[in-house]
Amino acid sequence: MKKTIAMVLMLVMLLTSFIYASPNSRNMVTMLMDGRNTDFHVAGLKMFGEKIETDVPPVLHNSRTLLPVRFVAESMGAEVEWDQEQYAATITTEDKEILLMIDSPLAVVNGEIKPLPDEVAPKILTYKGSGRTMVPVRFVAEVLGLEVDWDNDTRTAIINYREISENEGVVENIRFTKGGVFPEIRIQTGKEVEFSTFRLSNPSRLVFDLENTKFDLKENPGIASNSTLNKHIGERGIVSLRASQFKTNPLTTRIVVELEEDKNHKTYYDEATGEMVISFINYVTSVTTETMNMREAIVIKGDYVKNYNMMKLQNPNRLVVDIKDSFLDYSGNIQNFIVDSNNIKGIRISEFQPDHHYKPEDKISRVVLDLYETYDINKMEYIVEEDLMIIFLEGKPLETLQYEETDWTTSTFRLTSNVVTNYDFRIVNSGRRLEISIPKSDIQLPLETIRIDDHIIDKITINEDNRRNEYIVEIQLKEGVEYKVISPGRGKEFLLELSNKDLKYREMLIVIDPGHGGSDPGAISPVKKIRESDLALDVSHRLNKLLVDAGFRTYMTRDKDTTVSLVDRAAVANQLEADLFVSVHANAFLSTSANGVETLYYPSENDPKDHRNNKRVAQIFQNQMVKTLGRRDRGIIPRDRVYVLRETEMPAVLTEIGFLTNPEEEALLATEAYKQLAAEAMFQAITTYFEEINNK
Repeated sequence: MKKTIAMVLMLVMLLTSFIYASPNSRNMVTMLMDGRNTDFHVAGLKMFGEKIETDVPPVLHNSRTLLPVRFVAESMGAEVEWDQEQYAATITTEDKEILLMIDSPLAVVNGEIKPLPDEVAPKILTYKGSGRTMVPVRFVAEVLGLEVDWDNDTRTAIINYREISENEGVVENIRFTKGGVFPEIRIQTGKEVEFSTFRLSNPSRLVFDLENTKFDLKENPGIASNSTLNKHIGERGIVSLRASQFKTNPLTTRIVVELEEDKNHKTYYDEATGEMVISFINYVTSVTTETMNMREAIVIKGDYVKNYNMMKLQNPNRLVVDIKDSFLDYSGNIQNFIVDSNNIKGIRISEFQPDHHYKPEDKISRVVLDLYETYDINKMEYIVEEDLMIIFLEGKPLETLQYEETDWTTSTFRLTSNVVTNYDFRIVNSGRRLEISIPKSDIQLPLETIRIDDHIIDKITINEDNRRNEYIVEIQLKEGVEYKVISPGRGKEFLLELSNKDLKYREMLIVIDPGHGGSDPGAISPVKKIRESDLALDVSHRLNKLLVDAGFRTYMTRDKDTTVSLVDRAAVANQLEADLFVSVHANAFLSTSANGVETLYYPSENDPKDHRNNKRVAQIFQNQMVKTLGRRDRGIIPRDRVYVLRETEMPAVLTEIGFLTNPEEEALLATEAYKQLAAEAMFQAITTYFEEINNK
């Protein structure tokens, strides 16, 4: 969102570039309206205490002040786009979209239809030979969170920032502390305020929106010229924080905490200090069993697990791990469970009441491995990182045999000896099974069958031929797997490269962007009250399932009803280096007769620095949507100001699957069948696009 200071700076520049008569003049001016010359009273304009003069004068029309739409938008830090076909202007900020149609007494604000005051509609007025789109200043300013007053003596519209009400709070200070057990960010508000929160990735960020709060720090170093607080922390897994006035209507202060990795937290109000507190609690998030390179392992994950005690106990045979200064995150994979293993019977997890080994106030998460009496606990080994503990029950994984995935469709199999030796490679069963023989004196291998069951290998079996004193390693491949011997037959290492080219889509990453969400519901249908954000999320989940089932990799910019900024939607797609970006939306318009499907794209063909073929992708999507849904073809529409289409670095489209404001399509959009067809149409368009580029 454009920040307050940006708006002020814009106005300062405007003051030097716009000229006209004195704003408190009572002069009349003649303009052409609706084909006739019409006399208007000239109005004055004062913004944030400064008198403003424009090249086209503000005028009074039916007791409302009209201003040129482009001046209104740009002076308030917004962008404006004119639709010549619809005779409509769209004013856009990061959290608002206002659609104003010439001669219509209705406006659309973030998809919701609103009446204009006194039914004074936008007009095209011709002044000195130039036609200008004039819009009611009060309506636009108030939607953007500003206050508008009228001075009748001077006929001047006065625009100012909105005053803080008794129900609103003020953020006066933000500080980081390490007091107590957990690190905290403390926000001085003087009262408890409501808030919402969501996470972003790459890098990991935690976003807090403090509702009905004005960002007004009294004393705090780190305030930038754009009124944004930037504070480097660099401790306890917290990299930095940023804070600013994110919205003015309603007032919202946004705090973004960048983390080294995702951390759990709780937020509460401290009455003693008058602060909202974000406490970064150290949680143990999961305890699981895994197989790591053919070795059974217990994996304990948390925010910080390096502070621990480990005890090997007898009668009964068990291993106790205490993660200190932590709680259990019961929303994660935290539960007691039985283990189907030759080494361990089960795992018990609890928040331990401190005994004589600890202080009474200590917070302990205890993990108990119940071992079989026959298990030799001395062969257990473990490694500990900041957020991860791995306990290898059978010793660390083999160094002489390794199998690992190297790409989405390829893996490597490696045998390693300490000496130069012979590797006898054979092909069995028409290439479905590979065999390698190695002298037993040159390598150490266990005699076992290792079940892999991934997209490359079914299983690996290690046998021995005592007559020839050799190990025989058998690799059972999956259907469609190709192999290539990389190393020579004699040496210290034998290396196979394995690939499954039948999994052609596994290399492709599709970012699915369900439009709107959280505090932004998008358009709302008039009869069934369908929220565009809910509809887009539903269809996106259906599309995601179709893609995953076909082998694609996917990422959804949101998978529930949360707020995600346009900046972050594009940024995460770029950081993931996605192959395609698909934004899912539904349409709305002032006229209920508007209907059909359309596809928006950024006109990269007009940008020499943009080598994406967005237009072709959009045409593929539009063709498939029309064919599958059977709705009116509204065509593909170039839009150079749609942020998620312009700022993404991969081919990107925004598909409008129907009009929520059209009675027939509203009824269709409410059905499971239509939503599934929309997802299937997008899926077919995606596969068609990749088939086309792969065949070039």
